[in-house]
Amino acid sequence: MCATGSGCRGVAQCTQVNLLSCPRRRFIRLKSSVILNAIRDEAHKLIRRHQKYASDLAAALRRREKRSGLIQAKHIHLPEYWSADKGFNPYYVRAHSQGIAYAIEKALAYGQYQPRPAVTYEVEKPDGTLRPVSVFQVADGAVSTLTFRRLVEKNARHFSARAYAYRPDLTLHDAVLHISSDFNMRSRIFVAEFDFRKFFDSISHEHIHRVLKDERFFITERERRVIDAFLVAPSLRVSEYARESHEKRQRGIHQGTSVSLFLANVAAYPLDRKLEGLGVGFARYADDTLIWGDSYDIVCRAVNALEETAAEMGVELNFNKSEGISILCPEGLQAEFRAKAAVSFMGYKIGSNLISFRPETLKNSQDWLSYLIYSNLLQEL
Repeated sequence: MCATGSGCRGVAQCTQVNLLSCPRRRFIRLKSSVILNAIRDEAHKLIRRHQKYASDLAAALRRREKRSGLIQAKHIHLPEYWSADKGFNPYYVRAHSQGIAYAIEKALAYGQYQPRPAVTYEVEKPDGTLRPVSVFQVADGAVSTLTFRRLVEKNARHFSARAYAYRPDLTLHDAVLHISSDFNMRSRIFVAEFDFRKFFDSISHEHIHRVLKDERFFITERERRVIDAFLVAPSLRVSEYARESHEKRQRGIHQGTSVSLFLANVAAYPLDRKLEGLGVGFARYADDTLIWGDSYDIVCRAVNALEETAAEMGVELNFNKSEGISILCPEGLQAEFRAKAAVSFMGYKIGSNLISFRPETLKNSQDWLSYLIYSNLLQEL
């Protein structure tokens, strides 16, 4: 029976001829306008990205033709995963956005929404290892983005002031300035640098559910169901996408979709609370955490809290890539054990009296700047 008392047995079984005469359908159609706008925004974003690629390619070909006097063939490549399902094609989704939005809102209203499987591909990290990235279909990406924005809007103040990732009120530059201001002109300070191993891929779903419940985040039942749906959504290679059966994800969160950014902060929330309770200085950007303090003892206790929380999250510490505990002091100053003049954090090099880029970050920036100067100013000449 329809919740409005109209006698309608639900959307799927509605027998009224006039669509707008059914209160339940009218409610879903009204709500679907929000989803519709989100889907169109997502499709337009991807279309603009593809059109920019096509425009840049055409400009490059014109420069080559002018230089060589030969006609250049233009081949515009489509992303490989567009071939896996038409739901990945933003041009198709834009053309059918109204029907797609209504179907998704209907599924959300009845608690039956499940995102289609994502396509996964690998991106090379600066250290040479590969990071798996998931791409959801356009409409599911829109639902993820819409859910993320609502959750952040309600819960931004719930997070620690020292958690800087994926927030509208704080940025990476705020983190760097905070670290630098605490380090400023101190003769020595103890710092702890530890990395997680495969943070996004390893997070326990039970841990996320527990934190969301115990820490009383502001979240509706509908948003909770969307989170659960994205947590278990499978991620497949393009060649595997045609399979009829897909295994649900048992642990970890997808890299590449918006709602995972919120969940990454949720997973690390207990760590932030423990570090605040200990009174140490720290800054966290997703899984990158830097801890410091005036005494070796308190920094050791903070590292113990880090190891304890990592176990709760189901994530391991990567001791091969971790610097451990050291003394931060100006070069040339005597120290009791291993000392350094600066620490690395998110591509920056920060010391007691300096802020700069890491050599790798600086080289990448210089290479990109050189490419822009050559392709836009020198190549045609």
